[in-house]
Amino acid sequence: MEKETNLDLINKKKQFLIDELGHNKFEQSLTALDELSKKYSLKPYQIIALSEYHRFVTLLPSV
Repeated sequence: MEKETNLDLINKKKQFLIDELGHNKFEQSLTALDELSKKYSLKPYQIIALSEYHRFVTLLPSV
């Protein structure tokens, strides 16, 4: 059995996201992330941290 390359893993992740979101929403989301990254000089790990924080906040019950 052949070991998966990094490119294979990236392509599998891309296909998973396209299956979940649809191609148009996937492309639009990538564009939005690029714009957000440039506008606010965010590094990829900061975008991930913000996304996780947003997820936690939205899961909190409304008070």
